[in-house]
Amino acid sequence: MSQPHTPEHPLGTILGGAPLHLLTQAQRTSFDAFCTMLEQIGRDSGRDEPLVHTPTLRTLTRAAVGEQATDHLLAELTRLPGHRLTDQDHPRLDWFVLADRVSIFDPTPASTFTVPLVDTPHMGHVINAVHTLYPSLEPELIDPQLLPARLTDLLHPDHTGTLGHLRTVIDLVHRNLGWWAAFALTLMASAAAGSTAPGWAAWPLHVYVLAALIGGWTLTVVGGCTLSTLR
Repeated sequence: MSQPHTPEHPLGTILGGAPLHLLTQAQRTSFDAFCTMLEQIGRDSGRDEPLVHTPTLRTLTRAAVGEQATDHLLAELTRLPGHRLTDQDHPRLDWFVLADRVSIFDPTPASTFTVPLVDTPHMGHVINAVHTLYPSLEPELIDPQLLPARLTDLLHPDHTGTLGHLRTVIDLVHRNLGWWAAFALTLMASAAAGSTAPGWAAWPLHVYVLAALIGGWTLTVVGGCTLSTLR
C-alpha cells in the first residue's frame, strides 16, 4: 500500500509541501494511517448519495479512540435518520467522487500546501498557513489548544456516567447540516485523538487534510457546534 505522502497516493498532491517533518514519529504513523483509511472509506451505493463502509470506519476510529468510544460514536451515527453506513462491501468510491455527491463537502480542494513557511515554523505560522489556504476555516478551530481537547472530552463519560455531551453535540451538528456533518464530527474526533502531545503540529495538519477532503466551511460549522456547548 502506498503511503499518503507519496505521489502515488491520492492525497499525495494535497500533502505536497505540507510540513510533515514537524510531526513526531508516532504522530506521523497515526497521520499516515488516518489519511490512508479515509481513501478506503467511501462506497458506491449505485445511487446519487454514497455510503460509508462501517468496518473501515470502525478500524479507523478504533485505532484512534479505542473500542468503547468507537462503539458509542458508531451507535450515535446509526441512530440518526437517513444514516449512510453500510456493512456491505459495495464498490469502493474515491473520496473526491464521494465529496462531489455530498452537498456540504467540497470536491475541489487547494491543490497543494502552497503557503511558504520558515525552516522551523512556530504554531502561529502553521495555523495562519492553513487559514490562508482555507479562509472559511476559523483560525480558532485550527489551534491545537482548543478543539482537540473538547473533542477528546466528548468521548469520556460525564458526571452522570454517560456520554450525554456527545449526543448533545451530534444532535446539534445534525440539526444544522445533517448526517454527513455528524460523520465529519466523527472524523474530527479521530483526528484529535491522533494529535496528542508532545508536539503541536499534528492537529493543524489533520485539519488541513480534513479541509481538503470536506471543506473549510463545513468544518467551521461542525467545530463551532462542538465548542458552543462549552459556553
